[in-house]
Formats: sequence, structure tokens, C-alpha cells
Amino acid sequence: VNIAKKAALFGAAMGALAFGAIVVMTKKGLAAVDMLAKLAANIGSTVASIQVLQHMATLGGVSIEKMDKSIAKMVKNIGESAIGIGTATDALKELNLDAKQLERLSPDQMFGILSDAINKLPTAARKATVAYDIFGRAGQELLVTMSGGSQAIDEMREKMEDLGVLIGDDQARMVEQANDAWAD
Repeated sequence: VNIAKKAALFGAAMGALAFGAIVVMTKKGLAAVDMLAKLAANIGSTVASIQVLQHMATLGGVSIEKMDKSIAKMVKNIGESAIGIGTATDALKELNLDAKQLERLSPDQMFGILSDAINKLPTAARKATVAYDIFGRAGQELLVTMSGGSQAIDEMREKMEDLGVLIGDDQARMVEQANDAWAD
């Protein structure tokens, strides 16, 4: 009887621990989607587009945080260059790209076009300099991520769609609402 009681208590404790772990994982997952949704809204993108770029960065050895900052920096720098100021202006001239045309695109399209153009540069040094001027400090680290160009982005999007792992903007909004409910 004593052993049965201890086993029951142990089982209950393990069940509570498992439930607690599931709650923590769920909260972390919701928080990650919430952050994705906020970043997408801030830079004029979709959650799915950000997911694709983040996954590509991870495969290229760049952290999600660095990728997020670099994409936000890219959008800001393209906007500045479109009005004739900023560090990316000379870099875009070297790439023969028009900032005013780029700023009309979604961030993932910008990233693809920039990747294609950077990949055409003749030396690693010029690639690193241009990437730094457009993407900030992590620009050089993103060169591996950019190596496949816009085609790799399209292929990754298709692969992630086929796997069913992309989160839609509507789903992300629901997660934001769930996060708000948890906070309340």
C-alpha cells in the first residue's frame, strides 16, 4: 500500500511537471510568434516572409535576433537611400540598384534582389563592405545566407509551405490576442 501511494504521488508529481513544461513551452511559442508579428508589422512584411528569412539565416549560421535586426536595418537604410541619405546610398549605387524601386517591395523581395546583386560582386571584400553598409554589423555574417540569392528564398518558402510550418498573418494576430489574454 505504501509503495502504491508513493508511486501515485510520483505519477501525480510527474504529471504536474509535464503540464508545467507544456505551459512554459506554449507561452514561449506564443511569445515567439508574437514577436514575429510585431516585427512584420514594423517593417511592412508578412509573418511568413520573416519566418523564411529567419530559417535561412539559422541554416547559414546567423541567429534569429541578428537576422531580425539586419532586416529592420535594411528596410531603414533603403528608406534613407530613397531620400538620398544614409550609409546604404553608395552601396546601392555600386550594386546598380534604385532605392526608390526597392522601397516599394516587401522586405523579403528586397533581401532577394540585394542578395542577387551582392553575389555578383567580384571579391569577398566588396561583398562584405556592401553587405555591412546595407544590413549593419551582421551584414558580413549574412553572406552565407545570401549565397543562394532570390532563388533560394523562393525555394525555402515553397519547402516551408509544403511542410505546413508557415504562420499566416491571421494566425499571428490570434496568437497576439492569446498572449494579451495570458497577460491579463
